[in-house]
Amino acid sequence: MIDVPQTVATAAAAQPRDSVVPTRVIARGSGPAGIRPGRWAARVPRRRHARTWTSRVASATMAWMPEPKGPGQTAPGGDGVRSETLRIGLLSALTGPLAPVEQSIHDASLLAIDEVNAAGGVAGRQLEAVSADYASDTTQATFEATRLLRDEGIRLLAGGYTSASRVAIQPALHKHNGLLLYPTYYEGLESDPRTLYAGAVPNQFLTPFLEWVLEHLGDRVALIGSDYIYPRAAGAIAKRLVTNHRGTVLSDRYVPLGQTDFGEVIAEIARLQPSVVISNLVGNDSVPAFYREYRAAGLRADSVPIAATVTTELDLRTMGPIVGADHYMTGSYFSTIDGPANRAFLEGLRRRTAVEPSAHAAQVGAYNAIHLLAAAAERVTDPDSTEAWLSALPGTAFAGSPEEHPITVGADLHTSHPAHIGRADEHGRFEIIKSWPASAPDPYPALLLDATGLTDDNVSAAAPSG
Repeated sequence: MIDVPQTVATAAAAQPRDSVVPTRVIARGSGPAGIRPGRWAARVPRRRHARTWTSRVASATMAWMPEPKGPGQTAPGGDGVRSETLRIGLLSALTGPLAPVEQSIHDASLLAIDEVNAAGGVAGRQLEAVSADYASDTTQATFEATRLLRDEGIRLLAGGYTSASRVAIQPALHKHNGLLLYPTYYEGLESDPRTLYAGAVPNQFLTPFLEWVLEHLGDRVALIGSDYIYPRAAGAIAKRLVTNHRGTVLSDRYVPLGQTDFGEVIAEIARLQPSVVISNLVGNDSVPAFYREYRAAGLRADSVPIAATVTTELDLRTMGPIVGADHYMTGSYFSTIDGPANRAFLEGLRRRTAVEPSAHAAQVGAYNAIHLLAAAAERVTDPDSTEAWLSALPGTAFAGSPEEHPITVGADLHTSHPAHIGRADEHGRFEIIKSWPASAPDPYPALLLDATGLTDDNVSAAAPSG
């Protein structure tokens, strides 16, 4: 296992990953640095998983957090009495650099809760949203998850956006008997028994996209990403595919979340003249800043296109649609999908937010997760029991997904998804130019294990029983 470069490790020790103050720290990607799958991964035959840096910090934080004074509150209502509602904690970064995208995810969860309640609720009870703001800070995510589960007596959580936030939340699930509905597509390498993964994994969206990029856009590649586990894993997969394609990785750079100065990176890209830039940048500050500086440097989509994995319509709106026009993006969902479920979803967002939605895949993941919960309720023997939900979710399907493919939960709590390639237009939307049908998830494909250097022999298992 290759350690995080010293420049990155120093910054990581000083502050939480998701609340990094923008600085001009750039790490060169000499290998799959920092890729360490979540500690709380369930054991999958012949595949075992190590702990991420973030999960180690989260577990350490849990160890010294004080227990509440007085007797613990374990009932859903927090008072030892059956609540008239079924409460669900919406854990989102409503402030800080991740707020634009996480507010949209929060809105989609609330829309789904409204729809479920209008249809009669869950197990005869209305869903009640209890919102918590972790302020784009993974340490705060750990505290808020613990507060909701331990002090409020809530058993169901929905939210988190980055992988860093997810693994910061997971230790609290195991200590305080919770279930997380995680909305975002992510890097795989994990199968937590208390996390429903409502987003896609790399075999469903990333691998087909990158293979298309290398065939149609070229194989002289520059990589740029935010410095945490998802971009590092996506970069490792890209490098392995480029090698298999007999192409060349000309540069591989990682910057802190929130960085907005890309002068050095873009100067290098202009000098190297790759055939394509693969971007795994994350955040409504970093992504628009990179595209703007890219265009200002004279780089254009018709000569050196950007092929992104995390650029959303929210980012296109922020940067200005002309800036992002003709660059590429992949996802299980784009707002331009034509179908009745997506039209109803977009209209629901318009009514709830009173603005034209810039919908994206993680937002749809949040919406689908709530509806999957409602669909599973038919088989839940006790809606106040986390174990009952965990038993009921596998095999559950939701036919009304805005992806216009039924979403189904597998035995490992991962979900089925289609995949698309979108090309940004001048109106801030992604025109779909290529699609693949829905496929089953494989969180541990051989390509990903090989790309990240993880094998059965060199990765330790750390899987709790529940």
